[in-house]
Amino acid sequence: MRSIITTGPNQLGVADVPEPVPGADEALVELKACGVCGSDLNAYRVGKAGQCIGHEFAGVVAKCGHSGRLREGDRVVLNVVGGCGRCEYCLAGQENYCPEIWTHGRHVKPGGYTEKVTYVERNCLIIPPEMSFETAIVTGGCGIGVAWHGIKRLNIQPGEWIPVFGVGPIGLSAVMLLRHLKAQPLALDQSEYRLNLATQCGAADKMSATQEGIEEKIKRLKVRAFILCTGNHQAAERALRMLRLGGTLLILGGLADWKFNSWEMIGVGDKTLMGSWHYHCNEWDKILELTKVDCP
Repeated sequence: MRSIITTGPNQLGVADVPEPVPGADEALVELKACGVCGSDLNAYRVGKAGQCIGHEFAGVVAKCGHSGRLREGDRVVLNVVGGCGRCEYCLAGQENYCPEIWTHGRHVKPGGYTEKVTYVERNCLIIPPEMSFETAIVTGGCGIGVAWHGIKRLNIQPGEWIPVFGVGPIGLSAVMLLRHLKAQPLALDQSEYRLNLATQCGAADKMSATQEGIEEKIKRLKVRAFILCTGNHQAAERALRMLRLGGTLLILGGLADWKFNSWEMIGVGDKTLMGSWHYHCNEWDKILELTKVDCP
């Protein structure tokens, strides 16, 4: 079969590779669509030779394992955060909590930009027949599910203003979910294109992140919660400054090597940093429900 692989920094090529062979608890999935995550772009720019990247994908089960969870022909999206499968978290469908995920976690082989992959069956999530593969990726990849996993813990109240800093795919998903929860999403970004998309997705207002006076304006709103969907350190510090006393900053993503004065930024004012990474497989039914409501 054919795979798209990295051949060097900012370079891709097509290679013939062997078809992966599924293990006893794995399915062979014929891919129909694959998204592009920001982490894929980073891997593309680094360009480690021979790597098949891509991890947001959906397809059709071509061959089943022995778990009895799937049948040939099932339409699935893959939750690629696979744990050991044995610990209390994995058994509860919370594999992103698995303490051994980096040493004994399950991985997709070979990667998303190819024709077929193998993956553990319990993380192949069935999608309804009316859902397109592209929508499945937005829902079960790094989009609706990822945003919902964090937002559900914020106890959003109708009518309250919630700024979303960075309105890429996850940020736009956050905007749609906030609108569904009857909050007032405020989109912040440097890109006018993304801000316009946020308006289409239900943002009550939008502001350029470079606009003068933005911090004073948001402080006047006395926002209780702020959602960060960018890895920019300066954006994170600005968000903390704009939070009201006792507020919460939800970080939907990562802030690599972020160093800050915890006493000044969160200690004074009793502010809370809330982390969030991907979503639980046991949340899938609820996530699917969200695609049937009044989100744009």
